[in-house]
Amino acid sequence: PALRELFDASANKRRTQQVILQGVAKLVTASRIKGVDMLKKTPAILMALYDIDLLEEAAVVKWYAKAPSTKNSTKVREAAAPFMTWLREAEEESSTEESSAESADEGCGTVTTLADKAAWDKAHADAGGKLVVVDFTAVWCGPCQRIAPIFAKLAAEHPKAVFVKVDVDESIEVATECGISSMPTFHFYRNGKKIEEQVGADPKRLEQSIKRELK
Repeated sequence: PALRELFDASANKRRTQQVILQGVAKLVTASRIKGVDMLKKTPAILMALYDIDLLEEAAVVKWYAKAPSTKNSTKVREAAAPFMTWLREAEEESSTEESSAESADEGCGTVTTLADKAAWDKAHADAGGKLVVVDFTAVWCGPCQRIAPIFAKLAAEHPKAVFVKVDVDESIEVATECGISSMPTFHFYRNGKKIEEQVGADPKRLEQSIKRELK
């Protein structure tokens, strides 16, 4: 209720969302350090966030519930179980929207998904001197899903460049090696060397960067 009141009273709701999410991120991080007792508080807060349409971003805790960095793994999963059940139900309701986004991604242009470090190395080797545009993304990241169809469209419009995407939760080694801390992040490479970086879902800036690097 307190979070809902804070959101309703805010003049800048997007900024309020960001502040609340920062607090949740700190709570999730603290849970990984302090263990089960603190994690028990997380589901209630995340479910409150769902009431203000923040499910996509809040679902970062799903990763933690699957791979907790604590000795009490079983207890941690049990503590997170109510949230996980609720999250699965919410995700089922949004499955139609997700399928539409995936169809747009696949249909608009050629974007290759790199599943691991071997695929990453091969993509750069095969590209030769071509521009390689990398979208570091995550399934729980709302802005990532919104810009995905635009990224695919840009791939179709610029066949002289190589467009790839990396799921940071699936390709942890690549994401760590590239120093990814926010999603979406776009990297631009040529001959295996990074020449530009863009953080955030800004379609206009992304398109401008692609055109500039292709000149």
